[in-house]
Amino acid sequence: MTQRERILAIVAAVLLGGFGFKYGIDRLMAAFDARTQRRHSLQAELARKQAVILHARRKSQQLAQWEQQSLPANLQLARSLYQNWLVGLVDRAKLEAAQVNSSTPQARGDAYRTLTFHLSAQGDLAQVVRFLHDFYQGGHLHQIRSLTLSPGPAGRKLAFSATIEALSLPGAAHADRLHDQPAQRLARGGLESYLQPIAKRNFFEPYVPPPPPPPRQQVTEPPTPPRPRTPPFDVARYAFLTAILHVGDEREAWISVRPSGETLRLRQGDAVRVGAFEGTVRRIGDRHIEIDCDGTPCQVALGSSLRR
Repeated sequence: MTQRERILAIVAAVLLGGFGFKYGIDRLMAAFDARTQRRHSLQAELARKQAVILHARRKSQQLAQWEQQSLPANLQLARSLYQNWLVGLVDRAKLEAAQVNSSTPQARGDAYRTLTFHLSAQGDLAQVVRFLHDFYQGGHLHQIRSLTLSPGPAGRKLAFSATIEALSLPGAAHADRLHDQPAQRLARGGLESYLQPIAKRNFFEPYVPPPPPPPRQQVTEPPTPPRPRTPPFDVARYAFLTAILHVGDEREAWISVRPSGETLRLRQGDAVRVGAFEGTVRRIGDRHIEIDCDGTPCQVALGSSLRR
């Protein structure tokens, strides 16, 4: 075998080996994927069956509870016991002219049988509320299918009628008596919590709206008094006699007007005008001056203002 043939043989062997290795890996991965898929499928099936078992267990527990609440399996006994129980509720509520009748039981396959009762009575709203409260406290498999209230002939008395349905299961836990444990159906519990908001109403009186509020009294506020006028600024109050000097044979009075910084040099007989103040110097003494202001003499001492 030549060198070239040996090289070709080696290359062919390597290629065949690579293909074989790849084929083996593919087979191995396919088997692994099939096993993983199978495991997932079995896990899903297990979860589904566990859910079915849990659901059946819950239904079984619920069925056991229903069998505890069921009327006895003997229909004649069940009808008699439950009808007596309804009559007891009517008596406790003090309803009047009460009648309790029952119809023929109806079978619903092999699962349960229905007993239907018809109740009619008269009473006020408080008595009806008391009856309904006691009814829903009873722990039986029962319900009110329909209820009618209508105004009765005697004032606040109501005509009350109800159709009640009760169930009897073949596997009822009590053969000769009714279930005696109270139910927990009512949210508020006690009777008084229902009498207060319901029994004091009259559902058949026409609606009377509340009286309108009394008219609001119109209050007229007195007019706002005008603001007092601010007195004008009196410059004379800030004009002070600051000095009396001898100038020659006469005396001279100096008046300093502070707001303007002006100094008035006045002699006897000179006119004085400072702001609204007007007058004439009548006499200049040693420590004061006299000014004739509107015919009225006024005296201004040294260091004092023209108007106090």
